[in-house]
Amino acid sequence: MWILHENLKQPPPKLPRKIPRKPPQPPKQPPKPKIPPKAHKQKIIALKKPLNAGLIRKEEAINIALLAMLAGRSVFFYGPPGTGKSLIARRISHAFSEHRFFDYLMHRFSTPEEVFGPFMLSKLREDRLVRNIEYFLPNANFAFLDEIWKSSSAILNTLLTLINERRFQNGEASIKVPLIGLIAASNEFPEVDSGLEALYDRFLLRVVVDRVSAKSDFQKLLLSSSAQENPDIAPAQCFSLDELADIKQKAQSVEIPPHILEILLALNANIKAHNDAESKALDSSHEAEANIIDISDRRWIACMELLRVSAVCNGRSALDETDILLLNYCLWGTLEHREILRAMIAKVILDSIADAALLAASDDLAPSDARIQNLVKTKNLSNITISWSIKRIKGKDYIHIDAQNDKNREQYLVEIGELLRIEPEGRIYSIDKKGEVFLSKKIHYKYDKSFDVCHILEADGSGVFRLESIEGIEELLENHRQTKAARVESIKQAIARKIPISATNSASSSNSTTNPASSSTSNSSSGDSANVFIHKSEIRRLIGKSAQKMIDRLAGA
Repeated sequence: MWILHENLKQPPPKLPRKIPRKPPQPPKQPPKPKIPPKAHKQKIIALKKPLNAGLIRKEEAINIALLAMLAGRSVFFYGPPGTGKSLIARRISHAFSEHRFFDYLMHRFSTPEEVFGPFMLSKLREDRLVRNIEYFLPNANFAFLDEIWKSSSAILNTLLTLINERRFQNGEASIKVPLIGLIAASNEFPEVDSGLEALYDRFLLRVVVDRVSAKSDFQKLLLSSSAQENPDIAPAQCFSLDELADIKQKAQSVEIPPHILEILLALNANIKAHNDAESKALDSSHEAEANIIDISDRRWIACMELLRVSAVCNGRSALDETDILLLNYCLWGTLEHREILRAMIAKVILDSIADAALLAASDDLAPSDARIQNLVKTKNLSNITISWSIKRIKGKDYIHIDAQNDKNREQYLVEIGELLRIEPEGRIYSIDKKGEVFLSKKIHYKYDKSFDVCHILEADGSGVFRLESIEGIEELLENHRQTKAARVESIKQAIARKIPISATNSASSSNSTTNPASSSTSNSSSGDSANVFIHKSEIRRLIGKSAQKMIDRLAGA
């Protein structure tokens, strides 16, 4: 008892403290390797051969469709049946590691079940409308919908949400769809006021896929065998989801240089001017509708995202002129607008290149101060002191005429280029004391080369004064001819560098007269241009003729 009593007085033994165990941590994933800047471009170039194998004149549609899928955008193929639109769509899907494909031919009796999947019977017993989407559009990575405008409104309305938000309402759940890109096709455009304008606007890129027309291409078609549906593409050549995410991430930091921004602003101004002219013509002619080019703000934003993706896929950190050419596939809604916009885009790009070339060469091409001083002449005619000199204003050379007597002073500008015309007369501009030009004042000049006399005339033909025996005028004109030739050559070289449609290079030929619309670039053997999404033949078609017209105009042809 005593021992027990004593033991009770002792404190209980201390138990070992339990240390809480940490839950097992998942193994650390190794960091994803960084993708080199040029890797995407190299992969696209490698994909072109298998994607185009066995197809004739389908490079344009394949390039633009591939760009659309890399940017996560939808594309619309316009063209007659039997031109390979569905084959192109299926082939493009094989350029990606995830390529579950869904295709369907729309018709007016199409039901949502055929596109989005049937309702599940097990869920219907529970009074729930849930679709089985496993083999249908909501579960596809890529989709091709033929004759899309012939479908019912129930399908098209659901499709609008699916394309725009990448979500599908399946019963009570709104699920995120794995759709990477969708290609639709038709041989017609949606009718005006049909309610399909919003859906049509979601197809950012639009490509005309026509039948083979050239004799040589038709011969190849006759001798060719059936093209394989599944291209021979190794898994390592395919774009993974990680690579798509890398492209989109890098696209957010692509820069827009000031000269590219100026091109876009000039294009928008040209479109606005066209629409204003169409509206005025509509008011005067009382026609039913004007030929207005309507481009939504949403489309402009989507276009800029697409151009950034193009820059990343070409291994660049900034946009360039070849990216702007892609707007030829983004802005038009009708075939008529397609041709109008093609001319506008070519013009603003070429104007920008020409202005930059002249600005860079202005120091070399402009007459020196000493030369200008040597050409300054003064004449006294009927108590009027007349002096003239060369002035360069806004990129053009003028003869500046200053006529004054004791009471009055008048100044005029005669564009030197006007003196080179076959017709020896033209318009001059009156300027005030501040040097501002009054373009509205109707004063003309007439230069008689045989007598070396330049008459300044009022609108009614009466003479204001005349310059007789202008010393150095021939020297002045010859200098202008040489300067013009040098400027034209610098512009040709700038076009060849920026838009590689020609081999116009003074280094290869000192007196080159190469036509930039018909020559081949140094990389012509590969058939690729500075932009992997625009074949060099397409560049010649989109901008080559406009480039030659600009050069001919500058050269005075």
